[in-house]
Amino acid sequence: MKTLIVYPHGIGDIILATPALRALKEKVGFMMLNRLVSSEILTHCPYVEKVYGCPDPHNDYDGNVMHGIHDVQQRAVHLAREEGFERLAYLDHTVPHNKISLNLDILGIPHENESEEFYKTEVFLSQEDRDFAKEFVGDREFTFIHGSSPSLPPKDFPEDFLKSLRKDKDVIEVGVDFLPTAFDINKQFAIMELASSVYVIDSAFYHAAHALGKDVDLAYFNRGKVVYDRVKPLHTVKEKICYEI
Repeated sequence: MKTLIVYPHGIGDIILATPALRALKEKVGFMMLNRLVSSEILTHCPYVEKVYGCPDPHNDYDGNVMHGIHDVQQRAVHLAREEGFERLAYLDHTVPHNKISLNLDILGIPHENESEEFYKTEVFLSQEDRDFAKEFVGDREFTFIHGSSPSLPPKDFPEDFLKSLRKDKDVIEVGVDFLPTAFDINKQFAIMELASSVYVIDSAFYHAAHALGKDVDLAYFNRGKVVYDRVKPLHTVKEKICYEI
């Protein structure tokens, strides 16, 4: 059955959707936010046949989120008819459950008796991404930091904490050593993959680190454990979570 997944969420949430995409055992169409299409997060994903863009229902409709959701749904229906999709699935996160499980539930994929490996998230780096990262990093042994984000409410590391990290370690920091728009997100993940230690806020880099099998030395979830529980990995990982600094 030809399926169109409608997923107007962030890059971190897309990483959390990969166990469900893998479990479908079919290539799907994937409708994501217009502003994220150029990130190339799904360029090398073997589970997605084609990516489509859509407006952001939470930010592109003058605060009228319900209208935004309805409009995106109608756009998806029209696209599904145009492209010959037989099934349309809108993956919504309004239910306060872990998003990995929630995506599986919405798609009707049984998973109660599955192993941890079933829930492992993925990112999809090419050899070109990894070659770029090696050239960018060189022979440095470094700490990777993603410490600030434009999201509201702010999720940033306190500035004093960032200063202490920069003082004591050789660091490569998103927004300092390269801009988030300088190159696609897969190359940024490939740089993080080479790090000897990882310090991140609640962001796509946290999810990518675990998808790559990296230990996370510190992840800062300043919005609390309730938020962490909704996005935490469901496979075994090594990490230190902090809610206050």
